[in-house]
Amino acid sequence: MLRFLIRPVVASLRCPGIAARPFSSASPCGSSASAGANGSAAPAFNLPDCNSTARLLFLGPPGAGKGTFAARIAPLLSVPHISTGDIIRDEIKRGTSRGKLVRQLSEAGELVPDEVVIQMTQDRLARSDASCGFILDGFPRTRAQAEALDTFSPIDAVIDVEFPEDLLVLKIASRRVCTCCGRNYNLANIRRGDVELHPLLPKVENVCDKVTARVIFDQCMPALLCIA
Repeated sequence: MLRFLIRPVVASLRCPGIAARPFSSASPCGSSASAGANGSAAPAFNLPDCNSTARLLFLGPPGAGKGTFAARIAPLLSVPHISTGDIIRDEIKRGTSRGKLVRQLSEAGELVPDEVVIQMTQDRLARSDASCGFILDGFPRTRAQAEALDTFSPIDAVIDVEFPEDLLVLKIASRRVCTCCGRNYNLANIRRGDVELHPLLPKVENVCDKVTARVIFDQCMPALLCIA
């Protein structure tokens, strides 16, 4: 079962000294709400005219659904969903010096240095569309990145997405990726207790919905994986 835990950055990242501020939804501007799983109204997140912000950080293990939830919640708050993967792909696509460096490091199987990731993220958060808030996905990953984030854009709240470990393994093993745009699909069909996740497949078999590129499928895998 998915659980969303609002935690201070300190507790989530175990980085002493990092300040965490509660997000207030008291302003009447930009309110939106949706029904919870039990039919009750979910808490409303309000995004006013920058007197208050929604600077959120989504944490969780790979495959927990951070990106999926962030992409769906961000439009409700009228803030951008910002992932480090998208930032890096944009830098590479634009042929920037940092993008070229990241490509070289990736091809060599090396990690991108903290200072490079931090600078790319800081530049992205400085854009006008993030002035009233954002949802961060995939950053920070290290203590140095977390400490740097608090200096240039303190977080209002952290959402920790939890998911059963064995189902995470199945989800990750079932991922398929567009060879062109990087769009994700998934073959897993999971139905267990309160967890029900249907396969996410392209409309045309082996063809991405976004671009006419082939989706990578492992021929050794069955067409559909199911766990109950």
